[in-house]
Amino acid sequence: MAAPHPEPAAAKVENLTCPVHPDQAIADDPAPGQLAQHKGHSIGFCSDRCAGEWARWSDARKASFLDLIAGADPR
Repeated sequence: MAAPHPEPAAAKVENLTCPVHPDQAIADDPAPGQLAQHKGHSIGFCSDRCAGEWARWSDARKASFLDLIAGADPR
């Protein structure tokens, strides 16, 4: 019998605070509903509601956020 395949590693979020509520920190291990992928970047949120708000942002607004965090200290 073949060994079970390991679960894929969770993507490491690139931001320390929520894009929608910047005063809220991101958990070290956010729940699946609190994660999003955008152009190869893993973005974390403080809540599912904020992840939904992010989904409604324009690509230009998302790109501005990614530019903002590009120089931030990695986790």
